[in-house]
Amino acid sequence: MTMQLVRFNTSLCLRRLTSLKVEDIRAGSKDAQSTVAPRMEAIIEEMVQRNEKSHLRYCIKDEGFQKYTLVLGKLTEYKVRLLFYHRFLKETEPSRDDRSWNSVRQQAMSSAVNLINMYQTALTDPLVHQFEWHTRRHSQFHAMLHILNELSTTDIAQLDTETQTLCMQAWAAIDNVAMEPARPSKSGSVEEKLWTFLQCLRTRVRARLSIGTVFDNNAMPESLSIPDLDMTNAFNALSAYQNMDFGSSMDFLDIF
Repeated sequence: MTMQLVRFNTSLCLRRLTSLKVEDIRAGSKDAQSTVAPRMEAIIEEMVQRNEKSHLRYCIKDEGFQKYTLVLGKLTEYKVRLLFYHRFLKETEPSRDDRSWNSVRQQAMSSAVNLINMYQTALTDPLVHQFEWHTRRHSQFHAMLHILNELSTTDIAQLDTETQTLCMQAWAAIDNVAMEPARPSKSGSVEEKLWTFLQCLRTRVRARLSIGTVFDNNAMPESLSIPDLDMTNAFNALSAYQNMDFGSSMDFLDIF
């Protein structure tokens, strides 16, 4: 029952967030940045506090199902923060200066890192491993793609020390994560092409970090190009079937 109440509060939070006027959120003005972001943060924080005070604080960490409920509470919090950054808050940023990240952009990266780490914990913790079937229904696709996108377009050497540390934590979170489709896909399918793209992108980011170069997005290497692929349809196809699986870096054989 507790898990269902946590999920209900999350759904309620999503409904309240989507009720905000999209045209106001996407205005891109200083007013939007100064008023919309705090409103959204307040709604999310209210969800977090309600879950914590009414449900999660009573969960026992030594009991499998109750500990998993704690994990689920954090997974949903981080995912909500990340999804609404991309859906709304990202467009209110006055600039995309890679040398100086604002607090909203930093929090988005932090949420992505925390989400990946919490997901990996859920897969490897012996006490909650029995709920793996449920964990894998909560895709970490958005967090993985967010980190890869930021690291492939940002010159980390130009960032302040705090943001550099955050970026390296992000890379550490995804460096050794097994990245495979949750189910076999047909050769040449949209899913296969997208997974190939993600794997190649991570390889290129790894090489870029090791030699300190910057990606030239106007001249993407042929190995990363995906001909005849509608990315919107690709993402929708993956989301529709939850066909996204980032297995534990400590558990490579346990991928389906």
